Amino acid sequence: MKKRSQKRKPGTAKANLKKQWQAHWKEISKKFDEAKREGRRLFSLSKRQYETSLRDLERQRKKLQSDLRRLAGRGDLAWTDVKKGFKAAAKDVDRAVKRAVADFRKIP
Repeated sequence: MKKRSQKRKPGTAKANLKKQWQAHWKEISKKFDEAKREGRRLFSLSKRQYETSLRDLERQRKKLQSDLRRLAGRGDLAWTDVKKGFKAAAKDVDRAVKRAVADFRKIP
């Protein structure tokens, strides 16, 4: 049996509970801040990948447009000679666009 002098003081349980909740709050707050930093890091990384992909696609698009303009000015004989190369370049750009779109969709 406990002596009266060893009994808890009034409010001790409340104070202990308050300390537990404060410690729990600090832990949750720390995890939230970590999640926030990680989210920003992933967003920044995704944004850089997106911008790089768009620059590459824009470069390919401009080259294809330039090739088309150059070919349009040539005669029929020249057109038939280079048509195969133009089709291959167009397919490359098409694949690059599809790959970029797929990559963008993968980004969480």
